[in-house]
Amino acid sequence: MARGGGSSGGGGFGSGLGLGVGAVAVNTCPIENQTLFCKFSRIFQVISWIFSIFVFISIVYVVLSLYFSSKRKSRLF
Repeated sequence: MARGGGSSGGGGFGSGLGLGVGAVAVNTCPIENQTLFCKFSRIFQVISWIFSIFVFISIVYVVLSLYFSSKRKSRLF
């Protein structure tokens, strides 16, 4: 007997939110190809990498600031 198809795919963390765009984007255009699609693909890839780096840095900053602020509070009490 066949099972009913479920919607639980193994997409990984953040795949439903579109967070993996920069990490999984693959540019398959050779350098000689100068079509509009390839130019846009390269520009979008650079923008997504920059955005991913800023998100990563901001997450690290928030985590470190929470860590150091909690250590400062624990010394006072």
